[in-house]
Amino acid sequence: VLYKKKIQSLLVEGGKQLLQSLIDADLWDEAFVEKSSQKLNFGIKSPKMNPRDYHSIQSYFNVLFWHYTNHTGC
Repeated sequence: VLYKKKIQSLLVEGGKQLLQSLIDADLWDEAFVEKSSQKLNFGIKSPKMNPRDYHSIQSYFNVLFWHYTNHTGC
């Protein structure tokens, strides 16, 4: 439906449940995960990404940015 409307990209920002459901259904092409050096001992855990989808990592100002690409879906 989106492609027919000439929409080629969709940015989804959501909570764990929404993001995990998209990951589990293989409805994603790539993901960028920000990991701070500051450890929190409370809160909601992030969605689980498959390590085989890991693509690269970059660091900016003590923050790690993990880039994942989906090898099975979409």
